[in-house]
Amino acid sequence: RRAAPPPAEPEAGPDVSRILVRMPHGQRITRRWHKAALVQLLFDWVHSVDAEGGHLGDVGLVSHYPRRAFSEEDGALTLEEAGLHPEATLFVQDLHSEEEEEEEAED
Repeated sequence: RRAAPPPAEPEAGPDVSRILVRMPHGQRITRRWHKAALVQLLFDWVHSVDAEGGHLGDVGLVSHYPRRAFSEEDGALTLEEAGLHPEATLFVQDLHSEEEEEEEAED
């Protein structure tokens, strides 16, 4: 999966969201986005940052408070519609490894 590079990072301001993402291996990445940016751009960004590692398959983005989980099906939401404005901290959730764990638990 090759993600396109994200659009230019906007200057801080009232219409700009600050998003911090914690990658599965502990790396933290932070970036500013316009509040009208689509959630899909966050997924593309996460995959582009992980391109060196290349370990991510299907992922979700999760906020702990309030508890929300986003999948790529939510990609058409704006950051504001998704409740990620003016700032949010998200954790990358590897959906593939969770499915494997669930299958092992069922055995």
